[in-house]
This record gives sequence, structure tokens and C-alpha cells, in this order.
Amino acid sequence: MQITKQRVMLPMLLVLALPMACTTTTPEPKPSPPPPEIIPPPPPTVSLGNKSHYAMCNGQVRDMADILRPIVSDLEAQKIPYNRSAPQEWRDCSGNFLRLSSAVAAACPDAESELTAPAGVRPYVNGGNNVVQFNVPYRSTRSVAKWYADRGRLTPIYYDDAPGVADIPQDLLDHRNLIRPGAVVWFSRGRPVSTLGLEQLFAAPSTPNNINHMATVTEVTRDPNGNVIQYKMYHGHGKEAKGTPASVTTKQYFEFPASMSRSGPYPPLGYWSQRIVAVGTLLPPVTSAPVP
Repeated sequence: MQITKQRVMLPMLLVLALPMACTTTTPEPKPSPPPPEIIPPPPPTVSLGNKSHYAMCNGQVRDMADILRPIVSDLEAQKIPYNRSAPQEWRDCSGNFLRLSSAVAAACPDAESELTAPAGVRPYVNGGNNVVQFNVPYRSTRSVAKWYADRGRLTPIYYDDAPGVADIPQDLLDHRNLIRPGAVVWFSRGRPVSTLGLEQLFAAPSTPNNINHMATVTEVTRDPNGNVIQYKMYHGHGKEAKGTPASVTTKQYFEFPASMSRSGPYPPLGYWSQRIVAVGTLLPPVTSAPVP
């Protein structure tokens, strides 16, 4: 009897255990991953090339040649006679540069902080009161150059490997194509070398290698390889006794023509006997613009 009870109870235990062995649980659904963030592509742009400098003016990218053309034409029409004895009238080379900068500030009000003179300089009037109505701290060619250097917009040209007046330094070969409409150029009667650094350019007038002259580039001529071989520049120049009017001059050559050789030699891309020693940009340059 005891054996029979055990045989009967064993299947019952197995039957009771089966539901427990086959029980399943439904897993909770996993949350869906968030959709990937859609980043719009940047707007298409076009490279502006190296034929001119481009800058922001009234919220638009403008060719500096186009900005300067009417301004320089107006300044030339004023026939501003060269004069260093009346610095408050802005008639020497740095003064004419400040007049041009003021006119650019008037044409491009959003760029005024990037210039050494504010808008508002009155046009020159022969025989009139031409005292400029405000002062600026950057009145000489050297102080203007330092202002640009402090803002990272001046490239020096050193003559370590060019002892002769007509010798071509490697620095000039490397940087001559920075000379474009909208460039600012500085000149020296000396021969700046890299070991003396930028400070030699900003030194007092009696110091060798310092800056003596400056101008603004309005137009360039290039060889078939795209290298600058001549340029035009607006500046105050000439002799005070003659009252030479500020104007655009054209005789800045990489290789001076034979017709000028009898009064030379001249430094490549210099201003007569003065070497070109620095190139800057009148306004911060823009290298690309949105596709119209």
C-alpha cells in the first residue's frame, strides 16, 4: 500500500511543477532612441581670389577696388597740396592716408572701428580753413604702421639677403602678391633686417631703417603667372615748396624700365629710392563670400 501511494503522488507532483517550469514573462519595451540631430550644411561660398582685397562694408562683402575708386577720385579732385608744416591740416603722406581712411569710414560705417580715422573730415578747400576738426593718436606713418601691426594686419619685408639697392629679397618674393587694391604700403630709405624686428620700422625719424612714407594701393598689374609687377597708389607726395597735389602715381615697378635706369638703380616695387618694407590691409580682409 505504501508503494502504491508513492507512485500515485509522484505524477501529481510533476503535474503541479509543470506550470511553474513553463511560466514566461513579457519584457518591457525599450524606449526608441531619439532621432539623429539634423545639422544643416553650411551655406555655399565662393573663393574671392587674390586680384583684390575684399572687406565687409554695410553688411556686404565688397571689392576694395570698388570702394576706393570714387573716394580716390574725389580726393584727387580736391588737389590737396603736399605740406608737412601744417600737420593739423592732414596734407602730408600720413595725413592724406587719414583723409582717405575717414572717407572709407563714411562709405562703410560698420567698418569705422577698423580704421585710423573716423568719418567726418571736411574736404580740402584752397584758401579755406582746412584744420581737421578732431585729433587722432596715429598721426605719423610710423604710428599708423604700428596700429596696423598691433592688429595683425601688417606684414614686414626684410632685406637680410638683399644688400644692394636693386637686389630682390626672398621676403618680397614671398609677399609681393599681398599688394592689391585695398593694401597699405610703407617705405624706408634704410634696409630693415629681421634681427632688428618690427621696432626698427616704428623708430624715430633719425633712426636708420625706419618708415618714411606710406600709400594706399588702388590698382595692380600682374605677369602671366599672376605675380605683381607694377602697381598704382594714392598718396601725398612731392615737395612742399611746389605744393604737389596728392594723387595716384604709377611708377612702382618690380623691374624698372630701361628709360628710368639712368637715374636709378631703384629697389623693386619701391617708391623711387625707398624700399617697400611693409604691406598691410586697409580693412580686415575677407577671403570668401556667400554664393549669390
